[in-house]
Amino acid sequence: MKFLRIFIIGLLLIGFIASTSYALEQNQNRLTIEDITLQVFDRSTNQLSPLSPLPNPYGMDMDILVSVKVRGKQTSPSNQVVPPQKIRLVVDGKGYTTAATGRVSPWKETQTRSVFIPPETEISYVPFFIEYKCYPNVAFTATVATSSQWKNFSLPCAE
Repeated sequence: MKFLRIFIIGLLLIGFIASTSYALEQNQNRLTIEDITLQVFDRSTNQLSPLSPLPNPYGMDMDILVSVKVRGKQTSPSNQVVPPQKIRLVVDGKGYTTAATGRVSPWKETQTRSVFIPPETEISYVPFFIEYKCYPNVAFTATVATSSQWKNFSLPCAE
């Protein structure tokens, strides 16, 4: 009976130490999404520009450069570099109807990339390229580990 108690206490102690070590390691590798910005890439001129005014009012031959700003430490307690984490960008445009376009279906797109944070700066900008589509209300959601942020943008086009 005494042996069983010691054995159970030993197992609990091992579990506590393992979970504390895991929590410390996760805290060391915590990444946070700080911002999401958009620019337009015009394929016909090879130029980047802000969303407004659009280089082409109809959205033709354009892509969106989505930059996600990530901050954090990505080193292990022994100062060894850990592998990059995955960051996910979800684009969610609501469907709409206008006289010029008729009914436009909802837009849902997901992209995933690796993010590596240089130890000297603790900041990285992760780029995503998405084809420009005319939608009045689009949510861009970036997620890495337990951090997530979203922003709404209007991607207008002339009618």
